[in-house]
Amino acid sequence: MNERSAHRDLPLYLAGSVILVALTILAIREFTLGSRGFLLTLAVAGAGYLAALRLAVASDASPPRVMLMVLGIALAMRVPLAVQPVGPHSDVFRYLWDARLQRAGLNPYDVIPSDPAFLHLHSAETWMMNNRSVPSPYPPAAQLFFRLVTSAGESVNAVKGALVACDMLVGLLLWRWLVWLRRNPRLVVAYAWNPLVVTEVAGSAHLDVVGALFLLAAAAAISRGYRVAGAMAFAAAVATKFLPVVLLPLVWKRLRIRDATAGAGVLIALYAPYMSGARVPLGSVWNVVDRFRFNAPVFEFFDHRLGAYPAVALALLVGLTSAALAVRRGVTDPGAWAWPMAAALVCSPIVYPWYLVWLAPFLVTRATVPLLVWTISILPVYVVWELARRGQPWAVPSGVLAVEYGLVALAAGVLWMRKRSRHPVPLATVAAGSPEPMRVSVVVPTYNERAAIASVLREIPPSLVCEVIVVDSSSTDGTPEIAAALGARVVHEPRRGYGRACLTGIDAASAPDVVVFLDGDYSDRPGELADLLAPIRYGRADIVIGSRLAGRLQPRAMPWYALWGNRFAAWLIRRLYGVHVTDLGPFRAARAEALRAMELRETTYGWAVEMIVRGARRGYRVVEVPVSYYPRIGRSKISGTLRGAIGAGYGILSGVLKYRLRRAP
Repeated sequence: MNERSAHRDLPLYLAGSVILVALTILAIREFTLGSRGFLLTLAVAGAGYLAALRLAVASDASPPRVMLMVLGIALAMRVPLAVQPVGPHSDVFRYLWDARLQRAGLNPYDVIPSDPAFLHLHSAETWMMNNRSVPSPYPPAAQLFFRLVTSAGESVNAVKGALVACDMLVGLLLWRWLVWLRRNPRLVVAYAWNPLVVTEVAGSAHLDVVGALFLLAAAAAISRGYRVAGAMAFAAAVATKFLPVVLLPLVWKRLRIRDATAGAGVLIALYAPYMSGARVPLGSVWNVVDRFRFNAPVFEFFDHRLGAYPAVALALLVGLTSAALAVRRGVTDPGAWAWPMAAALVCSPIVYPWYLVWLAPFLVTRATVPLLVWTISILPVYVVWELARRGQPWAVPSGVLAVEYGLVALAAGVLWMRKRSRHPVPLATVAAGSPEPMRVSVVVPTYNERAAIASVLREIPPSLVCEVIVVDSSSTDGTPEIAAALGARVVHEPRRGYGRACLTGIDAASAPDVVVFLDGDYSDRPGELADLLAPIRYGRADIVIGSRLAGRLQPRAMPWYALWGNRFAAWLIRRLYGVHVTDLGPFRAARAEALRAMELRETTYGWAVEMIVRGARRGYRVVEVPVSYYPRIGRSKISGTLRGAIGAGYGILSGVLKYRLRRAP
């Protein structure tokens, strides 16, 4: 570890220490839930948390030592709360009771804890459970968890230890998922240092972290192509609590029949032991709908006008619709997992603070900032417990509701206005360190471009880009050596294929916001990069194609057959996909999020088409800007030979048609 690196990370560690000290005081002083001391201590922890987030996004350099330090501080935050006793009427006493019933051979969905016939099964701890007049509301995966963690010894500490272990596993898995997604790994602090997560898991021992672990495992597995494992993990999450069922439209788009069958098998295996005849074991779910309300202004509005069950159906519909709309963002976008659950929660009859633990692992993108704010703005809701101890009604005061949801709405409004802003900001200023820097990586595929590569690299504006990656396909003329001497990062890709080189460049890019693709033959002019990036910078596009036909096409820059072939392919795309393009030019830019979500696969000539049509089918905004196009230096590997021209034409046209015939990706 060098001294400069250690000093750079010190502010982040100090912010974590503020959270650690605040939560330690919370544990040692044993403030009652919702008391003034409890809320003030959480406010300090929340301030440290927001500072830590700001510091985390300021740098994406995350060597393992930094991440281990982050997770070590996270564990230290949990230990003081984990060893403290829980308060009376905690949900953990229900967990112990359900485990007792199972060991006694009884079904927790059939037994009411207050029934005199079962009083002999109670312990001093289980008698402190809340809502003893209803059977268990927890689904079968939760029941299996209760039984497993108490098999060696029935105690609150055993449950707490298992939950903290699951909690830390979420942090580890999130770290690895962020690395795989090429996102900033430091954003793991958004989950691991969140005061709400720490207090609800280590302090109050709420089950939701188990479901969050299953759901994060499903997201990571599906996004990496392990669809059977992902389907099984998703089924386990739904069988822990019902909330993630609203994500079914998002998940279903990525599953095959055998994947869905494996997931259904997990559900059947979990539910079968608790079946009573043909009745699905739902326990006290209907009692919850009929009797319980908390922190739910939206639900109460529709409940008074439609009734409880139509209002519940509406909440489910809102969540499912949100998931359907999130499909275009793809399973690699963490926000696509968070927002549908949040939408369903806002409309549900009960919004306890610990329900937001389900969202917490996915709050690592700019689009999820309002939900991250929610995990802090919901903390004042704990005052209800203090007011109830004083004999006041079990209801969230209107002022607290206004703060909780008002801050979320404010964050969403600010995010929307920034996204829709049309005020021109010089890209050079952005790259130089404005409040919202745009990291741009340029990918230049090459094969024997010795005569041109120096001109290409020298003309790339250094103020606009963070890195230039030259992907070389076994050049024999010294191209990679020239590129390296001029400061480019050279990546060797021995397998031929233009699309393959571009995909390799995407994989090699260092956490960019935008990836630019530029040929290495100097036919495109790198000096026009600012024009290409402008639609993305101003929030008007997700994919930008540089149109040579709409720009300054120089004489003899394109053979006649390439010119008319491009026009015909562009016409087909306009007719079949409704995207207004005039050219399939290689000089293009795309948001890195969109590239990951599209899961591009074409390795040869179909690359030019695949990005446009997949982007169109997923709802991404595809726009054109006019660019110049000059005769290339050297002979073209594609249009310069008859074989190359025929192969390119076949690949492009077949790509346009085959994606039209396929189900939307």
